[in-house]
Amino acid sequence: MAVKHSTVNRPRNSRETYQGLAEDAGVLAPGAPISDELMAFAEAIGRLYREWERREQQKGWASPI
Repeated sequence: MAVKHSTVNRPRNSRETYQGLAEDAGVLAPGAPISDELMAFAEAIGRLYREWERREQQKGWASPI
């Protein structure tokens, strides 16, 4: 998947970041605001990934990303 939204030299809040990812994934029309429900889902996925990554690092495994 090609990244369409550059974060270089542009600070972004999490809502802008998740909105860009949702647009790139095709689950949100370009320019449409991200819903509170989709934002909550994206934040939950981010938390789950960080927890998984922390556990894997404790085991000595490298992150796949």
